[in-house]
Amino acid sequence: MSKIDGGDLVWKAPELLLLTTNEAVKAMKKATIFTQGVAKKIAGGTGSGRLYRRRRQKGKRGSFKSSDFHRASAPGDPPARDTGILVNSISYTVKARGLLISGFVGSDIDKIRSKEPTTDPEYGFFLERGTRNISPRPWLIPSLIRARPVINKIFLGAMRAIT
Repeated sequence: MSKIDGGDLVWKAPELLLLTTNEAVKAMKKATIFTQGVAKKIAGGTGSGRLYRRRRQKGKRGSFKSSDFHRASAPGDPPARDTGILVNSISYTVKARGLLISGFVGSDIDKIRSKEPTTDPEYGFFLERGTRNISPRPWLIPSLIRARPVINKIFLGAMRAIT
């Protein structure tokens, strides 16, 4: 404790640390929720690539409907929405371990696996990075890039709240 002009100067490190951590966790949660929304918009768009006819289910006959066709995304473009599996699997998580606060946004295919048992758990990753046979359809990195200005504002606001 130091005396300054008749008053006490008291450093309350634990209280400051708790306030800082709480604000950082709130900011991280806002940032990940926002990024999740951007990712869902990007991954849920319409395609600009090839139009193809879906495989018919056994026993179905008759004329074609518009739902019998799908317009894929062009290589390098975000994936075109088809079944909604990717968009429905996009989730976020915030983890705080002491002073380390991490936010994650991505495809959590296990979340919807019970509805779609044939889905590969790396579905979102394969679309983002591509495979030997399929060109990449990036959706996550472009989402983070598009969300960056808002994320910066969220964290600047958290820093202002602390001061």
